[in-house]
Amino acid sequence: MGLKDIINSVRQQEPQQPADDGEIKNVGDALWAHLATLNDVKDERRKPGYHPSQMYGFCARREILEFFFPKADANLITPDLQMIFDWGTAWHWMTQNHHFGPMGVLWGRWRCNTCAAVVNDSFMPLPCAACHGSREWKGPRRGGWWTYEEPHVYSKEWNIPGHGDGIVILNKKIDGKKRLLEIKTINSNSFSRLSRPDKKYVFQISIYLWLLDLDECVLVYFSKEAGGVKPKTFIVKKDDSIIEDVKRRITLHRRSWPEKRLCTGVCRDETDDLAMACPHRVGCFNPQIEELVEVLRKKMLAEKGELPL
Repeated sequence: MGLKDIINSVRQQEPQQPADDGEIKNVGDALWAHLATLNDVKDERRKPGYHPSQMYGFCARREILEFFFPKADANLITPDLQMIFDWGTAWHWMTQNHHFGPMGVLWGRWRCNTCAAVVNDSFMPLPCAACHGSREWKGPRRGGWWTYEEPHVYSKEWNIPGHGDGIVILNKKIDGKKRLLEIKTINSNSFSRLSRPDKKYVFQISIYLWLLDLDECVLVYFSKEAGGVKPKTFIVKKDDSIIEDVKRRITLHRRSWPEKRLCTGVCRDETDDLAMACPHRVGCFNPQIEELVEVLRKKMLAEKGELPL
């Protein structure tokens, strides 16, 4: 059985039928079937735009090729991959609210877990006096009283929405230097070999730094499987050349997408790392692809009455 067959079998898996008394027979199977159905509808929580987390691999040429030659499985998130994403999301929450918050370095907006009162521009506050009484709270601090709200970013000019993992002030002073915090979880094999930040994260981080008007990020990697291992940290500085690259990619997409014109891509050649991972690699570097796309584009416009055959 090939990869496509496996993917199709996951997509076609029906949710577990309940037993006669209405109970699910196998919770694990039912969960996996539910996760498979998430691909069937667009995530309504995700704001439209050019998201920083996707910009490293974003290519206007690929978008046009996907329009004319759609690949159903190109963006498929299988249940096991969704579970990996969910573990990462859960660990972000744990680290923000039970590690960096109680450490006294995480800065920003906090919401009380009991009454939902909000405290802005602050390190993690002491437990809410209205909910838990006004008394002396001795250290070391623990989480559980407040939830951190991640700093959101948005560029109206470039239609870039997103949110960083946090802002940290490492000297624990309100007038100290602010740095972006980014938290990443990777498998133990990758973690053991990790000696420098992944290029795609450096790319993403520079966008956040640009939009938050910061110049440095503390990038923290955690191993998902090793257990009890101290994280690896890196200081990442804003790279202005990445910002210019992002603007160029968005500009290319805005120019090419309305009329579905095939434009240049982001890869230097078909051995580029991004090309090797692209489902449209073969077609993209086909010498006849420009001519073929133009024929399909004109046919599409003619069918819409916007261009004579």
